[in-house]
Amino acid sequence: MEQDGMEAFYLSAPGIKLPAARCTNDDQLAKVREHFRGDEREWKAVKRRLQFVFRLCGSNERYYEPDVDYNIADYAVEASRTCLEAAGVDAAELDMLINGSVAREYFEPATAMEISARLGLEQVHAFDVTSACAGLLQGIHIATAFMHMYGGVDRALVCASDLTKGRISYDVQSKADVALRSAGLTIGDGASALVVSRTPMQNGGKILGVLSESLPQHYHLCSAPVGGCFRSLSGDLFKLHKHMPDHVRRLLAQQERTPADVDHWICHQPSDSVVKTIMENLEVDLERAPLCHGVFGNTINSTVPMTLDYTLQHREVKPGDLLLLSSAAAGFMMVSLLLEWGAD
Repeated sequence: MEQDGMEAFYLSAPGIKLPAARCTNDDQLAKVREHFRGDEREWKAVKRRLQFVFRLCGSNERYYEPDVDYNIADYAVEASRTCLEAAGVDAAELDMLINGSVAREYFEPATAMEISARLGLEQVHAFDVTSACAGLLQGIHIATAFMHMYGGVDRALVCASDLTKGRISYDVQSKADVALRSAGLTIGDGASALVVSRTPMQNGGKILGVLSESLPQHYHLCSAPVGGCFRSLSGDLFKLHKHMPDHVRRLLAQQERTPADVDHWICHQPSDSVVKTIMENLEVDLERAPLCHGVFGNTINSTVPMTLDYTLQHREVKPGDLLLLSSAAAGFMMVSLLLEWGAD
């Protein structure tokens, strides 16, 4: 879906929430070892394969919430409050709240309703968008589309809170299990939020364009079954990232830009190798694309906002710089957004 004739819409810097409990590769291997039922020789083979996956992905640390009573809305509310404060926006000014999480505590009502109520909103257009790891960026796209169509929607908060809560399987007994379950061992917990507005906000940028595209014939490669654990044929799924370079080129072409014009590539971080391959295809210096998988793992919908936050904290982002926010997700879904920083 393309958005032609886009009006001026603005995106805030993100608010994020990470758990305090840190988990390393060795911690994950220890948990797999606890569940392993084979002999020592078989364990060594499984361990080598998992270590290879961690090296390929660039995995190092990820974070998990140890308090089972801490729910998904708790994290989203904390990230949202941080975002609103930094953007200089009062919650009462919000006309819309979109939750782009994969995780949920219940099927009804929409988690966005609980988040809205706990932010003190008495009347707001609130709903959930589920699109695997692209739900939050898809939510931003939907927010701009609503604003384009309806004059009464001036500010929207888009958030995501993905807590694993027992959805990761440590039952890895064979090479086939490594292929199916190792990606889950790189996932971490976290939440994020951003504001979309008709007017500029402090510490934010102007949205120049958004592009969403789906290749649904690949839906079966990755899933989080109801009542089950996350599973992914990551090798096959990662091959689909070959579609990402042309996807972002199409978005840039709509704005009469090229990959060389982008100053900061804020990519989803399922694997360092995936980001490197995409940048090589685009002939972009890898220095423009921070690799954050080793910092906090794959935090699902919050990976892009957390990478943006990392970039704002650790790199010089100047007014007028172009940032390309991009995520690819199970399905196969691709969503990208071009942002001009500090524009007013």
